Amino acid sequence: MKWIIPAVFGVMLASTALAETRFLADMDDMPLAPGLTEIDGERLVFDKAEGRILRTAARGAVTSVAVREFYVKTLPSLGWLPVSERPDKLLSDREGERLEITLEGSSPVVVRFALQPR
Repeated sequence: MKWIIPAVFGVMLASTALAETRFLADMDDMPLAPGLTEIDGERLVFDKAEGRILRTAARGAVTSVAVREFYVKTLPSLGWLPVSERPDKLLSDREGERLEITLEGSSPVVVRFALQPR
């Protein structure tokens, strides 16, 4: 009986965290770091035989350090393998695609996402 209340509480916290996670509109498996909002009018999407090409951006009143840490921790769990990590740019590969995340500014920050075939 002692473990039931903590277990229920843990499930409630996990459900709340999942409900609050937002994703890029055209890349539904790429979460937005907390505090970011996708910028309208910044989307460019092409599907071609070699793969998809996507460009989009998000901004928020968070630090570039916090955003970078979020993606460094999150991307590997989504199957992205780090290729290069700089303070202002992350490169990762997954299944024939390359993801480039560029950070502009410190706070507020603009984050640019670029996905293309490798």
